[in-house]
Amino acid sequence: MAEGQGFAIRYTHSVALTPVEDHFVIRDGIIRLDRTVYQDFGAGLPSAPEPGQSMSAGNGRIVMSGYNRPLPRFDVRVGRVAGHVLLLPAGGGMRELPLTDLAPAGNALTFTFAPCGCGAGPQRP
Repeated sequence: MAEGQGFAIRYTHSVALTPVEDHFVIRDGIIRLDRTVYQDFGAGLPSAPEPGQSMSAGNGRIVMSGYNRPLPRFDVRVGRVAGHVLLLPAGGGMRELPLTDLAPAGNALTFTFAPCGCGAGPQRP
């Protein structure tokens, strides 16, 4: 990905059993959590904005934005129930890539930023 581009990870919340999307953007060479979109409040989901954040609701969705939370690297454990899907920009829309295509359920995937053209790719043992 390049500076300013973004991606999302969609999953099913384990308690509410509704979809959640965490949206990330590359700023200053670091992955940053930008916003979270969900349908129902549930464990681990934000219920009120913190300073600098905003919350909006409409069309059956709640959007918490303004995180700008730097995540130089983070892990996602591929869920058996969560059905994690990576959403990547593609031709004006988003391409869906199930995380189970990248690792078996129960395993962790590490996300980090690598500038375009640096030769970075999946790390294989």
